[in-house]
Amino acid sequence: MFQIIRISDPNLSDAQRAEYAQKYTDLRIAGLERSPHAFSTTVAVESQLTTDKRLARLQEPQKTIFVCANQETDEWMGQVTLIGPLTRTKYDMSFQILPEAEFAKSPSLDDNPNDIYWHMTALYVDDRICGRGGARLL
Repeated sequence: MFQIIRISDPNLSDAQRAEYAQKYTDLRIAGLERSPHAFSTTVAVESQLTTDKRLARLQEPQKTIFVCANQETDEWMGQVTLIGPLTRTKYDMSFQILPEAEFAKSPSLDDNPNDIYWHMTALYVDDRICGRGGARLL
């Protein structure tokens, strides 16, 4: 069975944050070795991150990072990053791919200016557990 852990929680102790930062890096490196196309970085870049940079990425205020862990082995098997909360205007900015292109909006959203929005990005699940519900949990 799997459990979901929020590793970007601002209430973590320094020791827990350091442990999570290292395990998160290990997960990303393992993922890069198995599925290099699934990430926007490389093993070389990821393995050269300093401790400060590893910790900093867990403390970015606009990002919430979750991992999927195997409850029996405590091995981390997947991850996802949520970016938000965002206003509709800021959310739609990510759909502006080319500066000269007409401003695009997500077609599936209502136009309520008071709503808040989140981007889901960096979803990765270890291929050894594909089809077992890890991505759905994330």
